[in-house]
Amino acid sequence: TVGAVIILRKKAPEAERPYKVMAYPFLPVVYLCAAIAVMIGQICLSPKFSGAGLLIIFSGLPAYFIWQKKKPA
Repeated sequence: TVGAVIILRKKAPEAERPYKVMAYPFLPVVYLCAAIAVMIGQICLSPKFSGAGLLIIFSGLPAYFIWQKKKPA
């Protein structure tokens, strides 16, 4: 979600902003870096459990690509 804020503000700079992000872009970037560090730490410390979680997450990719093909242009 935090990454989406950064991407959407780049793609649609003229869009209405219903909320303001404090210290943008510094704070969202710091948050993303911290979240990535926690994720890497979890993978390194507990690869068995985090690997199972990653398999569950990545199992949704085939469904995503199937629905993208069926989506009207």
